[in-house]
Amino acid sequence: MRAEYSKFDSRSKEAFNTAQLGAVLARRQEYLLPLQFDSKGADVLAYNPATNESRPIQVKSRATVDAKYANKGLWIAFPHWVNDSQQDWYRSEER
Repeated sequence: MRAEYSKFDSRSKEAFNTAQLGAVLARRQEYLLPLQFDSKGADVLAYNPATNESRPIQVKSRATVDAKYANKGLWIAFPHWVNDSQQDWYRSEER
């Protein structure tokens, strides 16, 4: 049985999106490190073992971002649905 993303509640969407983001990072040979609690707005950390760098990421279900995430050095990641089963990911690095 396949669940429809549009019928997920917000927590289910965040969990699904986090898992999908983890797959994208794995293809880049990076690790997704879930945080037990939001740390300065971050839901997860992306860690690159080759460079020993980590990036705090706020995972969103859509392109709407609240002002409370501004000026915290966060990357914002959200999906763009190409069709019912395929999504691209957009990310924004605050500068």
